[in-house]
Amino acid sequence: MKDMLPGLILLFGGCGLAVLLLVLRDAWRSRRLARRRPGIESSKHSSDATYASQGAGGGSSVDAHHAMHFVVTADGEIEVRAGKSTIALPGVLTDKVIDETFTVAGADRTATPKQRIISLYERARAAAASGENARSEEMLESAIAECKQAQDLSCIAEIVEALAISLERRGERDKALQTLRDYEQHCEQAGHGIDVIYLMHTRGLMARNAGDKLGAMTVVLEATAHCDRMVRALNDAGNFVAQVQVLKLQRNIIWDMPPDAADAVGFARRDEYERVLDAWVSAADTSADPQQVAESRLLSVMSPHSSKSSSEKRKLLDDALATASRHQLAQLEQAITAYQTMLELVGRRG
Repeated sequence: MKDMLPGLILLFGGCGLAVLLLVLRDAWRSRRLARRRPGIESSKHSSDATYASQGAGGGSSVDAHHAMHFVVTADGEIEVRAGKSTIALPGVLTDKVIDETFTVAGADRTATPKQRIISLYERARAAAASGENARSEEMLESAIAECKQAQDLSCIAEIVEALAISLERRGERDKALQTLRDYEQHCEQAGHGIDVIYLMHTRGLMARNAGDKLGAMTVVLEATAHCDRMVRALNDAGNFVAQVQVLKLQRNIIWDMPPDAADAVGFARRDEYERVLDAWVSAADTSADPQQVAESRLLSVMSPHSSKSSSEKRKLLDDALATASRHQLAQLEQAITAYQTMLELVGRRG
């Protein structure tokens, strides 16, 4: 979805060096869905093209190998799409030189509810990538229903977000916004405050991107107030791991605010952004989460509103780099090193 490297553009002109830093947005937004289905075991045999797997099923991307495919399922059916045609059957033998996708329906009775949810989500993504939006939305709704039935809301926010975005792209913006509101309320009642904030952020972005800046600010102000309440409650409970997640989300929300709309309603966006960043750095230290420690320091130094001195910034970057290196956070380490290099270049030109 998004790389973790900041964009750096160096412009050289007659008057010297101008540096345009494209500040890291929410490049590594917390993702609650596993990229690999948990519990799926695969065994590779002597031929590189032969696999056996057990689990909830899933979907493949479009395949165009110059070879035949023989695919069978022990339980359930396989959906095979070639061009615009789709067929479901227990097994299939395809000819070579054909573009096709395979989707195993996941009737494996040993699959856990979480596996079925992730399988539905992955199949929905595959369908959306093939342009089958209606089918994708049906599977997303099935995944949401599965979440509710299993009382597992650990990944419902991302699935609801995907459904809302799909609806918005089809021109059903009102329905998309109502879907987000409905599940904000559902997550609130279930005590999933972080998911409420996540969905509110999505709703605010939709309003902003549609040109409704004041509408976006209304959502944003509500979301930041919700964040403040959660941060205080989590601090009192000593849950610093959850606290840093909320502060990171709050930082993203404030960063995405329309600056002119913030000014219009008297919201001190710059000051609030710095306040939340400093709180995130402090909470990350208390949580001892290396990812949060390194990331919060990097973004604090990169803030265009920072009033920190050069020595303070260097100390934060050195701490961030040492943490990323010690815990083998390669992408963060690369991003920190790139920013340090840019600062050195600016210093030399100055």
